[in-house]
Amino acid sequence: MITSDLRLPLAGAAILLPVLALLSPAASFGAPAETVAPDTAQTTAAAPLQLSEAEPTGRRGLNDSVGTAERIGEFGTSAPANNRVRMTGELSQPDDTDRFAVQLRPGDVVGASVSGSADVIGVAKPDGTVRVRGVNADSAYDYPPSSPLPRGGNSNIAYVAEEAGWYSVEVAGATTGAYTLTLEVYRPGTEGDTGRTQTVLLDFRGGNVDTRPLGTMLARGIPNAVLSPMSSFLPLWNIPLAEQVRLEEAVIATVKENLQTEVQDGALNPRVSVEVLNARTHPELVGQENVSQVYVAGRATESRVGGVGIAQYIDPGNFSHEDLALIHLSSFSGAANPANRVTLNNHLTAASDRVKFVGTALGNVISHEVGHTLGLFHTDPENDINGIIDAGDHLAVTQYGLGPDRVGGTPDDVNMRFGVDDYLPTGPGQGLTGTQNAKNVIAWAYAGH
Repeated sequence: MITSDLRLPLAGAAILLPVLALLSPAASFGAPAETVAPDTAQTTAAAPLQLSEAEPTGRRGLNDSVGTAERIGEFGTSAPANNRVRMTGELSQPDDTDRFAVQLRPGDVVGASVSGSADVIGVAKPDGTVRVRGVNADSAYDYPPSSPLPRGGNSNIAYVAEEAGWYSVEVAGATTGAYTLTLEVYRPGTEGDTGRTQTVLLDFRGGNVDTRPLGTMLARGIPNAVLSPMSSFLPLWNIPLAEQVRLEEAVIATVKENLQTEVQDGALNPRVSVEVLNARTHPELVGQENVSQVYVAGRATESRVGGVGIAQYIDPGNFSHEDLALIHLSSFSGAANPANRVTLNNHLTAASDRVKFVGTALGNVISHEVGHTLGLFHTDPENDINGIIDAGDHLAVTQYGLGPDRVGGTPDDVNMRFGVDDYLPTGPGQGLTGTQNAKNVIAWAYAGH
């Protein structure tokens, strides 16, 4: 069993939980912030604005701090601003840092990349708090084709704005010389979908599935995988087949709570709107527009795709609306074994409400994978903040929600949530530092109408 995350930039898919081998059984800016218009209209420029850094060549210190950041007043998502900028500049000394101030609205999806002498790019909130910073980071390799955000360069990042105001964009590098900053901003991909609802369709039925969209370089998937249905795995958890409907309902309720109910509570976008439905009762939705499908079934040996859970894309801003994800139920139903940290049977005893625990755990794992398709990168499972989007090496506390008794389905179980947490220093989004506000990302991914 391989317990570290596997990310293969050339593969076009993201394995976002521990991998199992295929044969395995189981500060302000010195001036008050200007009011940002509350409208939601997107202005998309035909051509990017071409600018040059105001700091003269060979000089430094004029725009090196948050307080002295050079304002780009023409940039933004409200007309007549331009939502795309190409800024040329120069790092005059190895420790030179250039900063540019841009005005954002809540929900604005910012993408940035740097090339030339720079390999560091970052975004800080109006109070100076760094939200995301990348050093030789390629955050874009799992973006869907439909994402308009910048790719490539020496480093690229994405960020979903949490409040209105002037944000600081940092450019730096280990060498001197000229650089180019590509900076683009868009409204969320669902915001203009008036009258259309985003749906997450959970499919417990198994059957024939084309798993190639989820493939990796090591396990490419096949066009006609036959996945075993959830009913095949219930006996392994000692759950009667008669309880399958109740189990499916528990899974769906957990996903709905994670993606909408709790996100609405305290999130910045009050119009969060998503349906979580069962493919068994809504088969007509399979393959339809604005429907993301999650297969909750099968084994890695059947799908020919590695990992216990896998998402097709990482999509900040949710510009792709028909994503796939797969949860291998064999990974979670293996025999109790301390060496297998994934199986739920390690935490089931006579005291367990088995349907409640399995339903909640699977619902949180599904929410983790769906979170990736909405633009979430892994956060650090080693710190004191446990959350659903933590990397998968500690599932028992980050997604299963075990309480002090370490038994699932008992009164001390913990309600796991999306929150604000540190990026995973290595692994998915490798090279990213700062903190990710997962609730905010989801709230704007499901922007409502």
